[in-house]
Parts: sequence; structure tokens; C-alpha cells
Amino acid sequence: MNFVARPPFLDTPDVPPVSDDGKLPVPADVARAIETLIRWVGDDPAREGLLDTPKRVARAWKE
Repeated sequence: MNFVARPPFLDTPDVPPVSDDGKLPVPADVARAIETLIRWVGDDPAREGLLDTPKRVARAWKE
């Protein structure tokens, strides 16, 4: 069985395990990467309905 090594950017020891609101904090570079993907598919990450999407996606992927 072949296992792929976990990319180091997924392990963020400098980020606390939980933020003040009880949610997993999302590093800014991760949120920016997801915003880039949103732009790549032709949408605007600054659109009201997408403002929290980068953080939601990052938290879902991390879990």
C-alpha cells in the first residue's frame, strides 16, 4: 500500500487549535489559496455569499 506524505503546509503548529469563537483558525495563506481557486472558477471571493467560504472550506479539509 502506498501512502502519500502529508504536505507540511497542512500542519500549522503556529496556529492555536481553537480560536476565540470556538472554531479552528485558518491561516491567512490558506484562505488566500482558496480565494484563488474561487477566482479561478470565475466567481468573486469578495461577493457577500462567498465571504466566509475560504474559512469554511479550509476547516472542512482540515477535519
